[in-house]
Amino acid sequence: MNTLKTIAFAAFAIFLFSNATCNKKIKLVRTIDGGTITFTALPQAAGTFDFNQSLKFDMEAELKKFDIAMVDLTQVVPESATITIEDSTATPVTFDIVDYVNLELGNSTVANKRAVFKDPVPHTGLTTITPDVDPTFDVLALVQANDVNYHFTGKLNKALDHQIKLKFAIKWKVTAELAP
Repeated sequence: MNTLKTIAFAAFAIFLFSNATCNKKIKLVRTIDGGTITFTALPQAAGTFDFNQSLKFDMEAELKKFDIAMVDLTQVVPESATITIEDSTATPVTFDIVDYVNLELGNSTVANKRAVFKDPVPHTGLTTITPDVDPTFDVLALVQANDVNYHFTGKLNKALDHQIKLKFAIKWKVTAELAP
C-alpha cells in the first residue's frame, strides 16, 4: 500500500512540475570599449580649463558583438579610462603641467555627474594617465539616448604654449540579464 501511495505521489509531482516554467534570467557581465573622444587644447594661460563635446555612441553595435540587445541591459558603469596627450612637437607636453582632471558625463535628460577624475595628477613625465573612475555611476540612460556630453575640466600649473590634443578612452562594464 505504501508503494502505491509513493508511486501516486511521484506521478502527481512529475505532472505538477512538468508544466512549470523557469523565469530565471542569466546574468551576463562584459567589458565594452566606449567611444573615444578627442579634445583640442589651444594655447592658454595657467589656471583652470573647461572643454565640452558631445559624442554619439552606438552601444547597440558594441553589444551585438556579444549577442546582447539594448533591452537586456540592466547597468552600464565606467570600468577604466585613459587620457593621452597627443603632441608631436620637439618638446612635447606631459601631464607635469596638469594638477588635476575631472570628466563629467550627461546629456539633455541626465544631469552631468563626475565619472572620471585624477587629483593629484602625477608629475613624472607621463603622456598617458589612468585616472580613477566612479564605479557607482550608472550611465545606462546616457547610452540608451545615444548622446553623451563629455565635460572635461582641470587645472594647468603652467601655461600651454601650443596646441595639443587630449584623447579620452573609456571602457564600460555592462550588465545584462538574458532569457535562458
